[in-house]
Amino acid sequence: MNFRGLKRRLTAPIEDFRRLGDTVDTEHGPLTWIDRGGDVLAVAHLDYVLWNPKPKITRQYENVKIRKCPQLDDRLGAWMVLDVLPRAGIRCDVLLTDSEELGKSTAQFFQPPKQYNWLMQFDRAGSDAVMYDYEDDDSE
Repeated sequence: MNFRGLKRRLTAPIEDFRRLGDTVDTEHGPLTWIDRGGDVLAVAHLDYVLWNPKPKITRQYENVKIRKCPQLDDRLGAWMVLDVLPRAGIRCDVLLTDSEELGKSTAQFFQPPKQYNWLMQFDRAGSDAVMYDYEDDDSE
């Protein structure tokens, strides 16, 4: 586990993510799309409610323990889609958004240049999955 990579994603200014892909400035902040040749789009928002520039990241047995890091929502999701999924061999395009915490997500300005089969986001506590308007008997 690369703690420096995780800490870098948790503490980087939003501006640092611009260089990772094609960035559009919107009235609510930046929107960055990264084309990795995938047919799945992984989404993460980079904004936060509270900020701690020095989160505590330690190893606890075989797990990682992150403390004093209010920006985990959704910086942990950004780390997942930018670093963990590619290391696991999972290829997907990435959309990094801003202003989600204000209810004005820059995702509303995204004009997909291609069709995606699925969208995913790691932005929930726990182990459940939410399908929103796409639930059916087979996926409950």
